[in-house]
Amino acid sequence: MKASNLFLMALLVSILIGCESPGPGKQVFISEGHSQNVVNGYWLYLPRNYDESKEWPVILFLQGGYGVGPDIRTSRNDGPAKFAMINSERNGEHLLVSDTFIIINPHMRTGPKENRQWFQFPKQIDRVLEEVLTNYSSDRNRVYLTGLSRGGHGSWGISKRIPNKFAALAPIAGRISCKKNCDKISDLPMWIIHNTGDQIVEYEYSTNTVNTLEENFNLEFSKTSNMKLNRDQSSSSHIFTSFEKDGHDAWNEAYRSNELYEWMLRWRLE
Repeated sequence: MKASNLFLMALLVSILIGCESPGPGKQVFISEGHSQNVVNGYWLYLPRNYDESKEWPVILFLQGGYGVGPDIRTSRNDGPAKFAMINSERNGEHLLVSDTFIIINPHMRTGPKENRQWFQFPKQIDRVLEEVLTNYSSDRNRVYLTGLSRGGHGSWGISKRIPNKFAALAPIAGRISCKKNCDKISDLPMWIIHNTGDQIVEYEYSTNTVNTLEENFNLEFSKTSNMKLNRDQSSSSHIFTSFEKDGHDAWNEAYRSNELYEWMLRWRLE
């Protein structure tokens, strides 16, 4: 094939990827208008029974550092979208995540860790979110922010920088910190999740943050060791789950759990 034909084919693929809208239960990458930014696009998933006659809740998911790079596939099928897509493709058990939420997975281009943190780009993240809220039948009062590892840290920082956008927050295995500006999100329902034996991001980041929030903002976290909640815990606006295990991966257990999504849906902006 001639080089000119290869170029035209590549251009056509990029246009289709940039403009295509996903069907129900599908996911596509949208780059149009974002390709020159650090956050150069996003994967978008629509619920299996999506239609425009109702407004759908939205999950904004920020991935970990392993997904940062030039290959957009590294951010596909990650976090909540991973389990939504598995369930959609295999027609498996009913999961709230595949049938209920619009899911946004922004992708970040490569760069050194010190200047490629999600919270450094709140305007780009906000632009992605607003684009989806405007172009799809979304419920602005039910937008939920979550992330893992670097995305856990990022979800914490983004919620401080663009407050009053999110109905609930779920940072997982992140370097979260309440050294400043926690007054902006202290009233935000949050479910913090971490492994006690995490050797990549120390468990103390989460314990110290929970202690600071409880002491400084008169909060009380429900403490759990798994994703199963009793009636009182499920109605709690602040939950801290400590998985008693080693390793960094606290997210797969969390994101495969219906309890997390049921808890999210309890909360909406007033």
